[in-house]
Amino acid sequence: MRPNAGSFPYTDENGTVWLAFMDFGDRSRDRVVLCVHGLTRNGRDFDRLASRHGQGLQGDRS
Repeated sequence: MRPNAGSFPYTDENGTVWLAFMDFGDRSRDRVVLCVHGLTRNGRDFDRLASRHGQGLQGDRS
C-alpha cells in the first residue's frame, strides 16, 4: 500500500510551521486511526501499523 503524502500550514501567535502527513487506506471506511509521533521520531514509525490495519494518517513537521 502506498500512502498519499502532503502538507499544510499551521499558524499561531508564534508564526507558521508546515505539517507533513501520510494518508493510508480507504477513505470510505467508518474508522480512522491517527498516529502522532514524539519529538525525536517520525511518521515512518507507523508503517507496519498502517499496512496491517489499512487506514491511518501520520504526521511530521516538514
